[in-house]
Amino acid sequence: MHTYGEMISRARAKKKLSRREVAGRAGISEAHLRFVEKGERPMSPKTLRKVASVLEIDETALIDAWLHENVRGLSLAPKELQKVPLISWVHAGDFAMAENPEDVAECEEWVWAMTKGPNVFALRVEGDSMEPEFREGEIIVVNPHIAWEAGNYVIVKNQDGEATFKQIKKKGDRWVLHPLNPKYEDIVVDNRELYVVGVVVEKLKRY
Repeated sequence: MHTYGEMISRARAKKKLSRREVAGRAGISEAHLRFVEKGERPMSPKTLRKVASVLEIDETALIDAWLHENVRGLSLAPKELQKVPLISWVHAGDFAMAENPEDVAECEEWVWAMTKGPNVFALRVEGDSMEPEFREGEIIVVNPHIAWEAGNYVIVKNQDGEATFKQIKKKGDRWVLHPLNPKYEDIVVDNRELYVVGVVVEKLKRY
């Protein structure tokens, strides 16, 4: 199996493109691309997708090669991961319950996750209410098929149909949606009226 660096090099040669041309179109330095092709420096999945687009090659094959090289220490293989859609917060509730999720919302992109199952999806964190554990721009994976319990990080749909990200806790006889950032106050809720879209089960950190 070729490394993803070798795959990029072969595809670039096939299209008769210089490193400078490919790097420029992908928004990276020529030096970085050279190191990647020689296997001397890693490339992030996000940048890998940009390069795949420039070279007009199968993104999945490149990502599979990347996973093979980068997750060996975790004893993971591509078959143990699932591609899940990164969707907008507007569609989170409907997507989780849809019989045909692909008809509900177009995804921004696909991400690899260890969580498997239909309707599993990813969201990009917005705002600072869940800092320092979850920072704006980080990607979280949501599983709508498992029951929530106190202490879980959850995506909750409010009465206006808007989705929000909080930790669910019980304080005395009250249920609250707890923001981790101390500058925000708890939101008291009645669990009988609480619609939990899904439980946050992973955070995908990118550099």
